Amino acid sequence: MASLLVVRAVALALGVAIQSALARTLLPADRGIYAMVATVTMFLCLACTGSVHHGAQYEVLNKNVSPSQGASASLAAALAGSTLAVLLALPVVLSGAVSGFGRSTLLLALAIMPAIAFNGTATALLPAFWRYHAAGLVEAMVAAAQVVGTLALVGWLGLGVEGALAAFVGCQVAGGVVAWEVLRRRCGVRLEAPSREALRRVCQYGRRIHLANLGFFMEPRVGILVLWFLASREETGLFAATSVLLMGVYLLPVAFTWAVLPRITGVQESRPDLAALAMRVVGLLTAAGFLALTILREPFARIVLGEEFLAVAGLVPILAPGLVAASMSLIAVSYLKARGRPELPSCAALLQMAAMVGLALALYPGMGLQGAAGALSLSLALRFAFLSWFFCRLSGAAWTSLWRVRRTDMALLAQAAGDVLPWRLARKPV
Repeated sequence: MASLLVVRAVALALGVAIQSALARTLLPADRGIYAMVATVTMFLCLACTGSVHHGAQYEVLNKNVSPSQGASASLAAALAGSTLAVLLALPVVLSGAVSGFGRSTLLLALAIMPAIAFNGTATALLPAFWRYHAAGLVEAMVAAAQVVGTLALVGWLGLGVEGALAAFVGCQVAGGVVAWEVLRRRCGVRLEAPSREALRRVCQYGRRIHLANLGFFMEPRVGILVLWFLASREETGLFAATSVLLMGVYLLPVAFTWAVLPRITGVQESRPDLAALAMRVVGLLTAAGFLALTILREPFARIVLGEEFLAVAGLVPILAPGLVAASMSLIAVSYLKARGRPELPSCAALLQMAAMVGLALALYPGMGLQGAAGALSLSLALRFAFLSWFFCRLSGAAWTSLWRVRRTDMALLAQAAGDVLPWRLARKPV
């Protein structure tokens, strides 16, 4: 687990580098355009792919389908869904009905959909085969490729938003190729014609958790969509830089979900003690990280994003509590998925989205970007309360087990920290 956290920390640093590259190569207005185009196209792709990769994870771990059938069925369904998304969007782009964007920008954005479907499906399957480090390394590679591509195409060649979108597409395709190669070489997965039963199983489970998956994607982006209609392009770009940057905190809880999900799926009673432990540790680490970020928010924003984005520093303390709660929510979602109740995270996602939109419409006119940040933070806290209630009800765990830090938690963190110290690593046997 400790070495996995190191890999995730590298991916987190590269995620910050992506936002820095975008901020330093695009003006705030162009950053807002990039965020809007990328958000809409990725959402349309995810909406049409039906979260089949979650279905493949669950069915493979429960041994209801073979690894090759699960991988092949999920890939076929994801690519078919992304193709449908392209066909739905293409007439709108060609008709010129979308104003404010160049046609070349929108046509290039269509390539995001199959690239996202390919990479997302392949990478999501790696943890189901206990290939946590491979999944982390693929994410790190994708992030590094996007940083290099953005700096080269936008900063050096001056291609603007089109260059940023091209870099995004290229890194997704490269990540998908590497992930599938790992599945083929290390996990024995072979692409084959998916059976009707395998397709039915992965699509059925994916449909039940689909709203939760869309809600997770839209958490940092729904505010962008609301502000697009209420605020200036500069404010939209500022909020996009802030929310996406801070959502990098999810790299930590995702590492825990990778490690926890295979250990609780298919196990009697799904091991609620392990899930509660993971929630406490994730909450503690995330809170400590945000405390440091809050103290150093101004120099951090100045160094990472640049002077033009310095205004985002004031939003960090507002977003921090909600994002700590959101990081703990991911573990609760994994537990509910393992118990075969994916519809509950979907209900929580609907609640969070509705609360976010309502609060943003109420708070932004009087408070500006601070109101939008507060709306996101409050809606994430509300979702955590909803998921925690169901977690305790299904597992029989006490509410205090989710947040009361124990001495064993601190010992676990100390051991994990000691395992990754350079002198400890040097003494490990080869």
